[in-house]
Amino acid sequence: INLEKEVFALSGTTKSLRLRDFNLYKRTGLIYDGDLNLSLVGNGHFNDFRIQMESDVENAFVGNRPVNGSKLNLDIDNKRLIVIANLLGETIKSESRIDLISKIADVNVGIDTDNIPELLGTISAHNIEDNQLNGQIQASLKSKVNLNHLGVERFELDIHKFKIARNDFNLTIDPRYNKVIVQEGIVNKWDLLFVDGKNYLRSQARNISKGVIEVDHDFII
Repeated sequence: INLEKEVFALSGTTKSLRLRDFNLYKRTGLIYDGDLNLSLVGNGHFNDFRIQMESDVENAFVGNRPVNGSKLNLDIDNKRLIVIANLLGETIKSESRIDLISKIADVNVGIDTDNIPELLGTISAHNIEDNQLNGQIQASLKSKVNLNHLGVERFELDIHKFKIARNDFNLTIDPRYNKVIVQEGIVNKWDLLFVDGKNYLRSQARNISKGVIEVDHDFII
């Protein structure tokens, strides 16, 4: 770092740090663990720079079971931040782009898995040992957020497939009611219906006024 010329260059790597040794991560309550590898490189002027970070989790496990690894890459300069993540292999894919000038964030997330024990095992370890647990989830989320006032300019959730089953329990989504679309604070569509035989959970929403949304949840369990 040259403070007089206001320029810097940096690089560094770490290997095999245990993920759950980080208190910040541990506070999330996630059971997912493994060996974290990090590499960092950056250079430039204080007002015109670029920093790139690559990280991956190897030898990942939940409880006593090995699971898929994960990757997280960050690319930041004085104008924008890009975050790309592949979690549990390619079970969850995420790409976020934040314009640091306009403070507009575009966030896209996709999930596609038929390994429900692995996915739910990251929340509670006993799920990964449950041989009766099965199903499939395929969904996508697209959103645009104005960070200046935390306003949601666009929110689109599409649950293409959803099934979580165990013995007599079989929770699925009704394909007629599987979307949420909000544009500029206006609800274009918000109707989700999860069913298990005669039991159900329904989420609906409507606008009271622009930017003010009333959400109703109705269920029989």
